[in-house]
Amino acid sequence: MDLALLELASAAPAFAQSDARFYRRSDLICCGSWTDHPHAVIDRTQLRVYDLSSLDQTVMELANGKINFNLPMLPEALRRRAQGLEQRGWIIPCERGAEAGQLRTYPNHLILAIKWGITGRCNFRCRHCFVSAPDARFGELPLEDCLRIIHEMAQIGVQAVTLTGGEPLVREDFFRIVDELVKNNIQITMIATNGALVTDRLLDQLEARGCKPGFAMSFDGVGWHDWLRGIPGAEAQLMGKFELLARRGYYTTSAMTLHRKNLGVLRQTIHRLADVGVSYAIVNRMLDLGEWQKNGEGLTLSQAEIFRAYLDYLPQFFADGMPIRVTLNRILTLHRGSYDYEILPIKPPCSFADHPVCSDAHRVPMILGDGRLSPCIAIAGMDGMQEHFPDLTKVHLRDAIEHSRLFELTGTSIEAHQQANPKCMACPYHRWCQGGCPAQALEFDDTNYNGVDYLRCEFFENHWTDQILRRMQEISPQTHCTNLPADFPLGKE
Repeated sequence: MDLALLELASAAPAFAQSDARFYRRSDLICCGSWTDHPHAVIDRTQLRVYDLSSLDQTVMELANGKINFNLPMLPEALRRRAQGLEQRGWIIPCERGAEAGQLRTYPNHLILAIKWGITGRCNFRCRHCFVSAPDARFGELPLEDCLRIIHEMAQIGVQAVTLTGGEPLVREDFFRIVDELVKNNIQITMIATNGALVTDRLLDQLEARGCKPGFAMSFDGVGWHDWLRGIPGAEAQLMGKFELLARRGYYTTSAMTLHRKNLGVLRQTIHRLADVGVSYAIVNRMLDLGEWQKNGEGLTLSQAEIFRAYLDYLPQFFADGMPIRVTLNRILTLHRGSYDYEILPIKPPCSFADHPVCSDAHRVPMILGDGRLSPCIAIAGMDGMQEHFPDLTKVHLRDAIEHSRLFELTGTSIEAHQQANPKCMACPYHRWCQGGCPAQALEFDDTNYNGVDYLRCEFFENHWTDQILRRMQEISPQTHCTNLPADFPLGKE
């Protein structure tokens, strides 16, 4: 829009039209500019990023509480687009002069959210802890450092955090951290906890601050939870905490980590989670990392064993009435009450030159208890990678994400990854695999973040997609894979 016209529209009197219409930018979005997203909106309710067209950008600039969108001088296309953005909830009608919120410019690439292990301490002794919390391997930052890091998050445009640990609720100053996040308009979307310290009083205190995060509490199998967590009575206690959260209207998720001892209770465990009100269950393969390297007792399942167990479980899920949303170890997502499903190794089309192999590692990194930055919790305990973790007690968060070796690695494009790995370049499935998972690749070489994900290779080379589709059709002709491309190569078993 012409600057002179903008100034004129801004100065126009409120009585210019009887049906004057003013807008302000919604508090549910963040509209700003990052180095890799120069004109973007973040929907804070869904934590999704949308790049703006030039017309969208103009509307967002004019939605400042001062511009009458019914002025004849404004183009009709702009007024129609304002109505569209109002329907999306990005702008809302207001009185003239209403506070509109800032349009911010951030001198860094977009970091959408952060998983923050606010302590390395824990009150449980889990046999498989990635970060060796039973021994507080990653320690705990003083409160002053935590408050400074929160300010640095706000300065780079971080919108949300997941609070984890160790066990985050063991910090005596937990609510000082919560208060500072609220003050800086950073959402707490999830608290990852073992559940032992979840009480009505804790929930009351969160709600008094306007917070109602989800809770992620792992449950490692009916009859096996106490064994894995190292605490007698942990299973019964956890079920009570899920029921408490359901009564209070909190969203809950739960992860089950499969090994040889609990494999036989997969169906029973998912059914139990549905019974206590859990919304989403994630089933993971146990990785030979962290504490499990010394406690695993030869119980780790191979990827092929896991896959066969999932094929066996599929008819049970539908026979049980599709009671809960379930993700099966980066293989499948099943939905509550639906015959639709997704095959997760098949990734959607994207620009290989611009898209990092793992967007989560690049957009949603993790801060460890000692203040170091890691791509994710699975990589946190890998000794071969830790030399690359920036130390936030020594460098600003902005410098850590823009100028560290770690984020050079996490920013590696799919194209660069394939060029560095001839096996990937030659693979007929490279368009859909797109490099796989760096954490899984590091299982084979813990010094090479951009190595080959051989578990993903196993999935495609053994034509597991074909087996899934066939099993689903055997269960019901109503089943439908919603993300299978028309040109995906099938029938090669």
